[in-house]
Amino acid sequence: MIDGGSNMLSLLSLPTEVLHTILTEVNHTDLASLSQTCGVLHRFIKHDALLWKQTYLSAFDKPIRDPQSSEPDWKSKIQRIVTLQKILQSPNPDVKRENLDWVVEEISSLLHGAAHCARPSPNPDAGRCVSNQNNSRNVALLTDLFDSDHQVNINNLVCGSSLFEKSGYPTMRPYETEEQRQNAAKLHVLYGVPVDLVGVKEATHPFARSRIYDLRYYTDKTRWGPFSRDGNMDIDWEDLEAVLILIAYNFRIFRKRTNGAVAEMWDEPFAGIAPDAWPIVKEPELPLEDPYGCHGTWMRVVCFLDYTDLYAFNFTDEAARHKDPREHPKDPLNNEEAIRLITCKLTVTSIEKPGPEDGQDLPAVHFRGNSRSRHTGWDPNADSKLRGVVRLMKNGHIRWTTWSIFHGEERWRSEGIQIGGIRSARGIVGNWFDKDFDLQGPVGPTAFWKISDKIVDDDKIPQMPWT
Repeated sequence: MIDGGSNMLSLLSLPTEVLHTILTEVNHTDLASLSQTCGVLHRFIKHDALLWKQTYLSAFDKPIRDPQSSEPDWKSKIQRIVTLQKILQSPNPDVKRENLDWVVEEISSLLHGAAHCARPSPNPDAGRCVSNQNNSRNVALLTDLFDSDHQVNINNLVCGSSLFEKSGYPTMRPYETEEQRQNAAKLHVLYGVPVDLVGVKEATHPFARSRIYDLRYYTDKTRWGPFSRDGNMDIDWEDLEAVLILIAYNFRIFRKRTNGAVAEMWDEPFAGIAPDAWPIVKEPELPLEDPYGCHGTWMRVVCFLDYTDLYAFNFTDEAARHKDPREHPKDPLNNEEAIRLITCKLTVTSIEKPGPEDGQDLPAVHFRGNSRSRHTGWDPNADSKLRGVVRLMKNGHIRWTTWSIFHGEERWRSEGIQIGGIRSARGIVGNWFDKDFDLQGPVGPTAFWKISDKIVDDDKIPQMPWT
């Protein structure tokens, strides 16, 4: 501890190499404060670029960057993280709400740079995405800042989309602008643990269900997927938020009814959110590598309403059909849904140059495979062929489009976004619908995630108890 002039003088009289080594032991949150104790230390710390780099790399994951890019500004990165910590540790809700957009940007940056240690394929019996909490110091930091001791962060940052206009606790309230509501929904999706408040009248899942099954959201401009209504193909995070809440709710009910036949999902903050969680798998018959890691075995969840309920919900009020759903949302929907858990085995069929609407840094990858219901003892119609394409969007997100093929005919289509970026373990979240974009439906939420980078035999994937 430096608490006297003689001690300070002794410290400053040390060779610069020794002083540098000592300062590398200082916590990143204290380094800036220490530089304010005297002019000499201020100048030394300010201009010691190696010190800032070593301090960052000792506390956080090594950032992912292009080898051709310049060295990061390590000092600036630490200062931004310290500012983020101060905002998230503040007990004042207004401090958080005033800085929402900046906080979401900074959290997104930390998650994009989160580490994911190399490991063998997980046991497919688990059927869940791979968590990266134990590997990533970035994720560990964020998990601590959004734990039960920091409920104020969840209430004021995670729960701020339009969904919380009428749901949630009074401390959960939507933001004023569309951009802010989208950012709050984005943070909710990245956080990954749906805030549902099941068992109380303020539960969010009836409002999420109302959003997902409101056919007014499915238009040519949104491509019937989780995209903005202006046709610009921006991500509609409020749609993805509703999908996450609804699928997690149905999945939880499904687990109870099957006595936990499948592993829990969506129960760990920021789980599986790091990019590059899965390796690139080269198809032996193709000359190019698939950067998206399509090859392998995937688990998929599909939910749907009884069509009678879907029709009654959308077509009993003729006047409401032509109103903007954002300004005239429907009432919460409490009808029970069906859920299907499906295993998909995918192989890459072709790799092409990106199209004019795609990001140009990665190719478009086409795949085919088989889709097999884990309820096959009584629902053979859930088995199908599957084809799809994965592409990089201009906004940097990874877009998955699939078609389900029954008896040689395409029937259902889906549009989804890979949460966390390329080859993330979290997987893809989005919407499914009629392949001909039927204005009368059906539609519903879907999600799928990788469980092995190998094609796993059916006898090694356990079926449901009743099969």
